Amino acid sequence: MYRPSLEDLEKLARFFGVSMMSFFPPEGTESDDDRVMALLRTARQLHPADLEELMKYAEFRKARRIYQGKSRPRPGRKGGKHK
Repeated sequence: MYRPSLEDLEKLARFFGVSMMSFFPPEGTESDDDRVMALLRTARQLHPADLEELMKYAEFRKARRIYQGKSRPRPGRKGGKHK
């Protein structure tokens, strides 16, 4: 099974215009604690381009956390010899 790197996922997400998180199954609901609310208040004041970069950074960090600890398969065919 092929498993792309986080950098590849980021490129794919940008190419298709979707969130990087769309490549991962949804997690449980998240609570709106004070830090998240403070981040949202600050984000509302950002220039749209800066807000877009902040979103991509947050998605990258979350994807990296999900991805950690999972080994990536080696490139090439699984088992067997090439003919």
